[in-house]
Amino acid sequence: MVKRRSIVYIDEDDFKFCQKLIKKYDFKNNIQLFTLATLVGKYVIKESKQIPKGNKKDFFRVADNKDDDNMVILKCLAISSLNDVAILNNEDDIFSYCEKYANAGIKEIKTWEKLDFNIELSDALMKFWKKINFDLLEI
Repeated sequence: MVKRRSIVYIDEDDFKFCQKLIKKYDFKNNIQLFTLATLVGKYVIKESKQIPKGNKKDFFRVADNKDDDNMVILKCLAISSLNDVAILNNEDDIFSYCEKYANAGIKEIKTWEKLDFNIELSDALMKFWKKINFDLLEI
């Protein structure tokens, strides 16, 4: 039986910051910023943080974004990190996993915004890019 999830959450304390960031940097939608935050948490700072109990804020509806490319990225991240394709049968586990990394990632992005968001994001991407061993990739 497939377990569905209707809402993906962020820390309520970060909601206004996220809305400001979405407008300022022309993110297409909430899921786009959420995906970036998840990837920052997972691959840049390598940290996950539980959203404090009672502090969850609705960020996007799963059904409204089911065809968004970012949904594929989030699901692939959960599959590859947990090394289990069966995770697709439990959206609650997928999004709980992503929420923890997104929560940590948003906290890091907040520090970037105080400096220069575009430069900090570019620096993080370049550091990650330089770690890729292209000789191991099969094309």
